Formats: sequence, C-alpha cells, structure tokens
Amino acid sequence: MAAQRPTSDTSSPQIFVTAKTSNSIEFRLMNVSRHFANALRRVMIAEVPTLAVDTVEFFQNTSPLPDEYIAHRLALIPFVSEDADKFFYHSQCNCDGSQLGYCPNCTVIYTIDAHCEPESDSVVEVTSNDLKLIAPHKWADKSTMGSIHIGVKPATLFANGDSNPQPVTITKLAPGQTLRLAAYIRKGIGRNHAKWSPVCVSTYHQVASIDFREAYKQIMDQKEKEEVVASCPKKCLKMGLDDNIQVANFEDCTFCNQCIRTAEVHGHKDAIVIQSKRGLFVFNVETIGSLSPENVVTRGFQALTNKLDQFKKNVDELQITY
Repeated sequence: MAAQRPTSDTSSPQIFVTAKTSNSIEFRLMNVSRHFANALRRVMIAEVPTLAVDTVEFFQNTSPLPDEYIAHRLALIPFVSEDADKFFYHSQCNCDGSQLGYCPNCTVIYTIDAHCEPESDSVVEVTSNDLKLIAPHKWADKSTMGSIHIGVKPATLFANGDSNPQPVTITKLAPGQTLRLAAYIRKGIGRNHAKWSPVCVSTYHQVASIDFREAYKQIMDQKEKEEVVASCPKKCLKMGLDDNIQVANFEDCTFCNQCIRTAEVHGHKDAIVIQSKRGLFVFNVETIGSLSPENVVTRGFQALTNKLDQFKKNVDELQITY
C-alpha cells in the first residue's frame, strides 16, 4: 500500500500510513499529545467490539480434554467481526435472555459434531473447520440478520511462510470418542475478556531527534567519531563525506543513549543531544484476524470519540444539577 502523505495543515491531528498488510498496519500519528496516543492504543486493545464464543453447551464430550478446556480454546478462536456493529450486546438485547441464547440479533450459533469410529486406526483431529453454522431460520423466526450470520466465521489464519490457511486445533479424538456441542457467539469488548480484543499487538513509539553539536565537530578526532558511530546498536549514525557524524536513520533510534555515553567516555559531554519529536508517534497494530487493521484503527477512533462525547454529556449534566 502506498504511503499517504499528510495534508498541508500542520496544526491539526494527522495520520500518515507507512505500511499495511492483510493483518497489520504501521502509521504515524502527528500533532497529538502523548496522552491522546496512549488513549488510542488502549482503546484499540480494549474498546473495539468483536464477536467471540461466549457460551458453550456440551451434549457429549468423551475427548481427552474436559469441557472447560474446550470452551476456553473455542473462545480464543477469532471470528470475522466486520459486521459486529450490527449486533446487539447480549446484555442490552430486547430478547428475554432466559434461554441460553436463541436470538439472531445478538447471537450466532455454531455446532461441532465429531466422532472417531471405534474401528479406526488413527485419531480424528477436531479443528475450527468442524464448526458448522446453524442458520437463523432453523432456530428462530426469519430475520434480516441471516445474511450477516453467514459472514461470521472463523478467521483465516496463516502460519509463518505458509500460503495455505491453517485451522485451529481444538482437540483430538481417539477411536470411539465423540464431541458434540453448540457454541454461542456474541458481541463484546476486550475490557471484559481478552477473547474479544481484535489485536495481538498495539504499540507506539516516539521518533528521535538526534543533534550532533557543531562545536564538537572540530574537537573530536576521527577515531572518537568512528567509535561513537559504531556504538549505536541500531546503526542510526554514519560517517559523512566531510568526516563528521551524520544521522543515517533517526526512526530506528530506541533512545538507548549509547552514543552519548561513548562520547562522554572520551570527555565530550553534551556532544550529542537526543530528544523525542514533539507530537509525533509511530504506531504498529497487528490484528488476530477478526477485523482488518484499518477497521481496528477507524473503530478505535470512533470508540474514543464516543467515550469523550459521553464524558462531555456527563459533565454537562453535573453542571446542570449543581
């Protein structure tokens, strides 16, 4: 994906996408405070809704794993959640809630019916491919949610270096063993349980501003300069054509200050000054497959906006009451 250049307005917050794949995105967030950047990072982890297995009903389980283990493994299988905003939270749905969850507006049902024949010479591996969707019209009134339910399916996952998607192993059945269950998938957020978090990585770092003071260019000898350059573990410094220290790549700087300490060893205190660039943050976001990376970022901003709007509303109500 081509990088998107920021606009000419240098005062308002801006986003500059530097890299994107099917499950990750890197972007620069500019003209914001550290507090805002950290709030966005936390919101993407804990406040963006997705769909995940919430409850499991077991009909028969003679596998090596107990019910709780299998329910836990099912809960951590990512499900495509691009239409999560079209579902109600189970706790806020207008269904009676007394049943285990037979409402197409807040629940998607998948089943597993796996069995290993007693005469078999091998085990049966039960994976996410064995999850079968129960269409809404089979267990409730016909609903406009039917086509949306079809889109809620286990996410496509790829092993490193493998071009073929790999299913998630749930358990293995020996000859004569059976696993029959129903999994109820509902909407939630990562703040309530990690299974609803859409990301496995959501980090940011600040960009360094590296300044080699002009006064020290003549004081430091060639050997000292070369030692300073070699001391950087990220190779952010280099020797220029004028035999002076130059910045090769400031974005890789980790603020380890090893170059500063090396210069100080030779008696050159304050020869190099490293500061973070104000208002500039580089984000790295990697998803688990439930949402596309751009949707995680977009919905993260939306969730943050909603929280701020609610906060403003609560403050206004307090002022009126007071």
